Amino acid sequence: MEIKVLVCGDTHIPERARRIPDAMARIIDEHRPYDLILFTGDLTCEEMLEWVYRQADEAYVVCGNMDY
Repeated sequence: MEIKVLVCGDTHIPERARRIPDAMARIIDEHRPYDLILFTGDLTCEEMLEWVYRQADEAYVVCGNMDY
């Protein structure tokens, strides 16, 4: 059985960027669906957290030093 995992983090949206860069968003979209997403922190806003949970059936998120 194959499991497709997306691992990402440090988006810092909207503090350091307005959105996920187009090239990265294209790669993420092209490889859907994901079974699992692991997010390494620094989401920095609730909208990004909601985005993470929409990417896979199961998601694990840890807090980064910018996540308040």
